[in-house]
Amino acid sequence: MKFLHLIPLLLFSLPMKSQITGMTPKIYTCFELEGKDTIIVPCEEHPHVISNTRNLDPDKTNIDSLCHQMSLNFYNHLNKIRRDLNLSTLSYDSSMFILLTHPHNLWQIKNAKVSHSEGNLTLSERFEYYGYNGIGECVAYNFRFDETQESMFLTQYRDSPSHWKILTDPKYNHISISTLYDKEQRKFYSTVNVRR
Repeated sequence: MKFLHLIPLLLFSLPMKSQITGMTPKIYTCFELEGKDTIIVPCEEHPHVISNTRNLDPDKTNIDSLCHQMSLNFYNHLNKIRRDLNLSTLSYDSSMFILLTHPHNLWQIKNAKVSHSEGNLTLSERFEYYGYNGIGECVAYNFRFDETQESMFLTQYRDSPSHWKILTDPKYNHISISTLYDKEQRKFYSTVNVRR
């Protein structure tokens, strides 16, 4: 099988299976993580994303795929809005995802709260620790997943002037997005970072 290194949202060596769907729900490719490599696997062996009901059954849904699709919806929808506003589109930053965005979202789930800090570590200390400056961050949770290609988290951030200002700031050129599901709390968590 051919190894792929093209999936920036799934780079951790965890024992999980993921189905990455395109913007058309019926066209999909399935992937599995093996160590640090991502390989194509037969889709019939993996559960398909259930996207037509608000009553999400985590036991019958490929949660990793659903969260990835929600991040992809966010990325595509935000860049469309930025183009419509005559702003530059944001390039995906896999390094920022690995170092900053995804670990922070995991921290939020572990602590069952939304926060820009991590314990005693402030937002600016988190950024400085990993060598970043000039970064914006949006964090949130909700109980709904994307039922269409429109991102629920993007809609939520759009309704918050401070978050929307960050996401539409023309000085930013890069983005990383983490969407995770907490099965115990039945909540989706979002962390989005943007940088110059």
